[in-house]
Amino acid sequence: MNPKPIIFSNPSPSPSYRRRRRESWEMMTASLEASPQRRLLPLPPGYELSWWIRREILFVAPSSASLEQEHQCRRQQSFPSRNRHLVLPLPTVILLARTSSVRPGRMFYLSLIEHNLHLPPHLLNRPLVDAIKDELERLYLDKVITNLGLCISVYDIRSLEGGFIYPGEGSSTYKVVFRLLIFRPFIGEVICAKLKASDATGLHLTLGFFSDIHVPVHLLPKESEMGEDGIWVWKHEFGDLAMDLDEEVNVRVTKINYPSIPVEQDANAQPFAPMQIIGEIYGDGLGLISWWAD
Repeated sequence: MNPKPIIFSNPSPSPSYRRRRRESWEMMTASLEASPQRRLLPLPPGYELSWWIRREILFVAPSSASLEQEHQCRRQQSFPSRNRHLVLPLPTVILLARTSSVRPGRMFYLSLIEHNLHLPPHLLNRPLVDAIKDELERLYLDKVITNLGLCISVYDIRSLEGGFIYPGEGSSTYKVVFRLLIFRPFIGEVICAKLKASDATGLHLTLGFFSDIHVPVHLLPKESEMGEDGIWVWKHEFGDLAMDLDEEVNVRVTKINYPSIPVEQDANAQPFAPMQIIGEIYGDGLGLISWWAD
């Protein structure tokens, strides 16, 4: 009697399916934590071979596969799942839970700053902490600090000293130690952005609050071409995949630039960007989210 085949697909996300998916993921995570060196996990009984956790892709391979054979299975199965199914005999199927290139990341962090703050006289009638926080936000919010990142907000004030009024000045001076919430994704982090524009240089993405994310041509999927309408298209072996505007894109950060302020700039030049994120969309799980959705 032939073993019952199991299908690699993405079925409709019914409540029972989502519950089973969550339970299976928790089971696999617990197994990995209990055995960090274990690369291969057997499929839990009664579960389908289809788990999309945070857009991560799980691959399949024979249980006796060597490391080289596992990589070969991964390469063979690295394609958008739309209208694609993989059928394998049940006894030979396992999960490779650590092969996905898409991982949740942290693009925000806290940075401790010390600043000698001059508090204007018109703020002295307000509560001191509120006045200082407002003045710090005026100075730092939406500003880029080189090699640090984009300032999002003043998180808290750790210490406050001084309050001296120096001769000839109407403002009081405080030594303030505070923490800033900073936006700066780390190299290799995968972030989800929206495709804002495309041109001959590549793709331009936005997060809403930050719009200087660029995917140059050489970091697009291979065999990508720009059409007459200015839209890039990935000439995939399973069909053309267009990179339409306003689509959500998984992009991996490869570099963060902090350009120097130009002394002179042409009238037709693009607005100066003090912080630029360079990313790539060539890899498993990267690119338009619609490519990898069922």
